[in-house]
Amino acid sequence: MLSHDLKSPITAVVGSIDLVREAKLGPVTEDQREYLNAAIESCEEMVEMIDTLLGIHKFEAGKMKLSFRDEDAASLVNRSVTKFQTLAQRGDIRLFTTLPSGLPPVSADRSSFNRILGNLLSNAVKFTPEGGEIEVSADLVQDPGTVTGKVPEQNYAPQQLPAEGEFVRIRVRDSGVGIPEEALGSIFDRFVQARNRRQGKTRGTGLGLAFCRKAVDAHGGYIWAESEPGAGSVFTILLPAQPEEPEE
Repeated sequence: MLSHDLKSPITAVVGSIDLVREAKLGPVTEDQREYLNAAIESCEEMVEMIDTLLGIHKFEAGKMKLSFRDEDAASLVNRSVTKFQTLAQRGDIRLFTTLPSGLPPVSADRSSFNRILGNLLSNAVKFTPEGGEIEVSADLVQDPGTVTGKVPEQNYAPQQLPAEGEFVRIRVRDSGVGIPEEALGSIFDRFVQARNRRQGKTRGTGLGLAFCRKAVDAHGGYIWAESEPGAGSVFTILLPAQPEEPEE
């Protein structure tokens, strides 16, 4: 009901703007069309915020329906990165991937995983200046203890972190404004945004990373951030690697 009640007026607004933008109510200049496009993008951001907040509540209430299947991590990454190439190019940001072949599959719900990476990429674009770069990489980690040393205890207590097992590590690295060290442990909380990241190209709600944490938990994985102010940030996701099925 909440989703319907909040989205219905926005849908009506988008429909009205679209009628004007498509010149069905009279001629539209290029300058006018640009403003109308901006209005529609703002409405879409509002819908995304509503969906994210509802998603967080569903996870907390145990009512989020997920459909897990073995997925190729490289394909998941490429699918998300492709969607953000235009936005990155518009901001004069180089967006690229570093993906080895032969990674084991991960058990993932495709829809929520796409939203996880989408939130991380959206933040990276927001807080990376023109001329910067964003790299999305993946690799296989066979000793998780070698990569979890910088995880803030506010995110996970030491006993919660894995001591063994194989994991696929996915990282989103940007050359943006970075995150103060004292904020690294709290940025995955709802409505929290590091002080210097409020100075990005657009303001955020602090909901996107909270959704990422809930969704990664549901995948049996781990997520954290490493950063130095002014030197960019790296967001890391660890997902349990699935054993390859033997060939018959």
